[in-house]
Amino acid sequence: MYEHKINKKNEFSSISNALFIIATPIGNLEDITLRALDTLKKVNVILCEDTRVTQKLLSAYQINTKCFQFDDHASDNKIEKCLTLIEQGQSIALVSDAGTPVLSDPGCKLVNKAMERGIKVESLPGACSLINALVLSGFKSLKFSFLGFLPHEKAAKEKTLAGYKKFETTLIFFESPRRLLDTLKAASQIFPTSQVCVAREMTKRFEEITRGNFTSLINHYALKDEIRGEIVVLIETEADKAIDEQHIKDLLKSLLQQKTSLKDAVAEISNSYGVTKNKVYDLALSVRNEL
Repeated sequence: MYEHKINKKNEFSSISNALFIIATPIGNLEDITLRALDTLKKVNVILCEDTRVTQKLLSAYQINTKCFQFDDHASDNKIEKCLTLIEQGQSIALVSDAGTPVLSDPGCKLVNKAMERGIKVESLPGACSLINALVLSGFKSLKFSFLGFLPHEKAAKEKTLAGYKKFETTLIFFESPRRLLDTLKAASQIFPTSQVCVAREMTKRFEEITRGNFTSLINHYALKDEIRGEIVVLIETEADKAIDEQHIKDLLKSLLQQKTSLKDAVAEISNSYGVTKNKVYDLALSVRNEL
């Protein structure tokens, strides 16, 4: 079992013998915490996806800590060397090119291995593109599902999205500019009545937040000569609202006429269409009374 506690108010663990997960700006270099800057100055090593990108941030704040590349292709041997350095008394910071590390970024394996070996792991919170996009969308935020990057292949992409058709949630995922239009078109067939939001270049000079139905956003981006920048897509699914109640009643009527029990009919429709059992049950009672 892994356990890490801060025992006293405002007292954090020593800068040595620890792995620090540090969020960095997603566009505006001023969006970084004082604690993050202080830690980046004090650690022995900074692991990053692209040393050129991270060096821009460090240079802006006169930080001279050594940087080493650590991406999705980091070998087990490299992870072992990092953990050994920490066990020998050094400290390491893990950052991504932008935002919070480990979320659809390399580093998860390093964190897991560190915890398995009892190494202190601390997360320094900060900028996070998926949360920023969710806040700007105005969509329901009580329940949301983060999908990272969708598969490139059309069939696999549609299968991934279709897996959420039965749920009422806000889907959040990253997409590249060149695949955005095709993805919106594919999603529109699966969630035809849903609202969609595209958050592009957040916190940067040309930030753009577009929201509406799929038709309006598809038309908006189809007129652009070129789509650029970092993109987060959000879809506010409405599984229950998208279902025609009369259609459900017709299906229930057919099942009940086939001598299917009320309980089994309700369960079958609920599982097939993602509608709550309580709602289907109320419709089923209405249908039974009409028979």
